[in-house]
Amino acid sequence: MASVSLRNVSKSYDGKTPVVRDVSLDVPDGQILTVLGPSGCGKSTLLRLIAGLETADTGEILIGGESVNDRDPKDRDVAMVFQSYALYPHMNVRENISVALKLRHISAPAIRERVESAAARLGLMDLLDRRPAHLSGGQRQRVALARALVRQPKAFLLDEPLSNLDAVLRERTRAELRLLFRDLQATVLYVTHDQIEAMTLSDRVAILRQGGLEQMGAPLELYQSPATEFVAGFIGSPRMNLLEAACIGRFDPHVKTAGIRPEDVQVLDQPGADTRPMALRLIEPLGAQKLLTLAIDGVEVRALVALTRPVSGTLHVRFPADRIHTFDAEGRRTD
Repeated sequence: MASVSLRNVSKSYDGKTPVVRDVSLDVPDGQILTVLGPSGCGKSTLLRLIAGLETADTGEILIGGESVNDRDPKDRDVAMVFQSYALYPHMNVRENISVALKLRHISAPAIRERVESAAARLGLMDLLDRRPAHLSGGQRQRVALARALVRQPKAFLLDEPLSNLDAVLRERTRAELRLLFRDLQATVLYVTHDQIEAMTLSDRVAILRQGGLEQMGAPLELYQSPATEFVAGFIGSPRMNLLEAACIGRFDPHVKTAGIRPEDVQVLDQPGADTRPMALRLIEPLGAQKLLTLAIDGVEVRALVALTRPVSGTLHVRFPADRIHTFDAEGRRTD
């Protein structure tokens, strides 16, 4: 495998509005980087720029330390897996997996060895003679992965490969992917809008917003120390409570917004030091916990408590000072 680097890469389709805006990042050899963000933030375009399917307006793209800006997609030695899987309907699984190898004029014995090795790794040995129409969504996804795997590329580019799967299959496949890439020591750029995928699959996560890189770091770092108000609200489920600072406590004048995660809000039955009474408006059961929506003076706060805890009427809420995140008027972290 090889490292992938971007240096001040930008892309616009109309010459005015940037789809990718001055993005710089490094993916070391053998690391999994997930590019996370809302729809339309430039995630897929970023992958297409690396693959050579789009041309950057400015900046440099390096694979294995070498600039690939002027190289055709076939000469960049990366394998891309699309959301749609892009399988040939008239070919069986074996033929779909091997098609790129045949185009490279690799010998038949070598092709057979690579195909069967990838098929065995991904549980496809019994499906090699089937056509895509006779496969489930999860099986098609594994065929697309196997086709990328046999290429033995310098890097894998995956564009929302699990989005067409149901929740149960998505969870299982997510774990399988993590184990697969770890065993391969693969360099991976993985695009998703699903923060659970990003947090569980990745060594690092890059969050994009309106084409620009908002923050990049280890999953836990983004969760515990969001650099901006946008990251704070985007990472975490349930979402962080983001309120006018005065609603939570006293802060420096430059602090505009204060945030606290629902799991950090303390809910008490009796008043105490630094508590404030709040009316219970809604209870949402979430497995072993339940999510409470509490309100005072038109301000709503959500808090997580144990599912078995009885709650009703007015509750007393405390916001621990060491669990509060603060942001200025531009949305930048201040604490």
